[in-house]
Amino acid sequence: RSPRRGAMRSIVPVQLVFLAVAPLAAVNAAPEGYFLDTIFTINAGKVRKVVNVEARRRRLQVEIPAPAFNGSERDLVRTLIGLQGITYANAMQPDGQPGDDSPLGGGWVQSQIQPIFDAGDAPWYMTNGERVPFEELDGEGVKAQWKAFEAAYDQGTGSLEYIQLPEVPPGEALAESYGAFILLFRNPSGGAVLSFRGTFSTGDFANIVYTHSGWFADRARMGMQRTWEFFAQHPRWGAVEEARGNQHVKAARLAYVYGSNDFVKNFPQTLHDRFPEVDRETYDKQGYWPLVKMLTDTILDEDLGGGDLEGVYFTGHSQGGAQAALMSMYIEKSRGIKVRTITVAAVGGACYARDLGWPQGGSFLDDVDPYVHHDQITDYSDAYDFWGNMDVDPGTTCYYGASTARPAYKYCKEIQGYTGTLLQVAQQRAGLFMDVSDRFARCRYLTHAFPLNQLNLIRDETGFLREDGTTDGGCYPGGVYGGIPSKEDPDGICAPGGLSRELKHVGVAKRALVVIVVLIVVGVLCLCWCCVLPLVAGLVRDCRARRAAGKRKAGGLQVGAQQL
Repeated sequence: RSPRRGAMRSIVPVQLVFLAVAPLAAVNAAPEGYFLDTIFTINAGKVRKVVNVEARRRRLQVEIPAPAFNGSERDLVRTLIGLQGITYANAMQPDGQPGDDSPLGGGWVQSQIQPIFDAGDAPWYMTNGERVPFEELDGEGVKAQWKAFEAAYDQGTGSLEYIQLPEVPPGEALAESYGAFILLFRNPSGGAVLSFRGTFSTGDFANIVYTHSGWFADRARMGMQRTWEFFAQHPRWGAVEEARGNQHVKAARLAYVYGSNDFVKNFPQTLHDRFPEVDRETYDKQGYWPLVKMLTDTILDEDLGGGDLEGVYFTGHSQGGAQAALMSMYIEKSRGIKVRTITVAAVGGACYARDLGWPQGGSFLDDVDPYVHHDQITDYSDAYDFWGNMDVDPGTTCYYGASTARPAYKYCKEIQGYTGTLLQVAQQRAGLFMDVSDRFARCRYLTHAFPLNQLNLIRDETGFLREDGTTDGGCYPGGVYGGIPSKEDPDGICAPGGLSRELKHVGVAKRALVVIVVLIVVGVLCLCWCCVLPLVAGLVRDCRARRAAGKRKAGGLQVGAQQL
């Protein structure tokens, strides 16, 4: 689609984004396709490897183009999306995350999502052309979702099968885990894919609050408007969006600032307790980042033999997509090698790598260069995806599905204008903002959730993903921002805003509250000591005096009686 004229005139779409990049690591794949080789995580401060022998035997029949692109770029993208599906396999189960109460798994709340099905806006849930009622969905293994993913995937790329991932580390549920999580897939011809898992576990949620709080608080609304108005077919924001931007501003901001502070205050210490090889101060300033580096360096050097990394790809979805992109930037800076990286709905990286926006500081500037365009990185983002359009992608962003005929348009236009803080607080189902929470959940479900987000992209009938790897919405370096913001950032795209100061104020306010409480307690004790205790002592003395006087009087009467 053509972007709007005017402010966005300088944004030029990339026609053949993949053929325009510098020579990159490519893979000479054999028909056998990829198989899951090893699951990588960190336990007790050490890299842990879990080799899935069964998955080795059941090779995934997914084909990938040769170095000369004899296959299509569309097949390459589909292949990597398929491997993302394996990375997320356990997330697509009922009770995969805390709070699940629907047959969809993934933490979705039935009351929020069921209206999408009731309206017939979930076309992938079909049986012989008939829509499957929500209440009849088979929740076991979320078969409906996975089968829909398989069916779309099998249209042109290969075949894919569901794999149940083991608990890593053993005995700890994946949903409660902390630390990076990477799957290594291999091809018999020497190719390899590192797939970075997105937000799924308790630790993952804490980490994304750690990395994106500044954007949520001060840039999310700006980013939402620029993305929405970038496409000519979308109406510009008006009075409705302006009114939404003024709803619950102070309450949501206060709840977000205090909630973010409380949510992550123990996060660095938890990471240090579990993975003590990294010092607490580094976790304070970088969250998961040192763990992601540790795992990736181990995989590249020990498992893939280092070298020029020919035939290696990075991929990931959402937070995993951002990790993949940042690792591509890290390898480029530390080794001088560009690793081809293809992500879906990545949550940026070019902004938060500069400044995490927390009072203690923190950035990734020693490891990456976020001030230039990285042509080896391509992200695919739904035009309506709030999460997938967070921050600024460090490479090229390909947008898809900007049509106003999509169900996503109907649901996502209902969140346009709200502040990032309100949407984030509403996502946690805060009681005051239930209407916003319901609207936001439906938009996220149709545009960001795995595998529904990927279904939109890879299903042939949508026409979103073209043979050369470009999309219906166009591919642009730096996305809707017309390029990667410079170090000076004159437009303030990456500026962290006021959250850091507010979080400092939270700390000051809490310390002040402690002081006030202590003073009150001391004052009460002093009052007791200076006033109440003397009063009680006086009453006791008076009582004793009266008792003594009564005894003396009684004694005098007794003596008089004896004399009589």
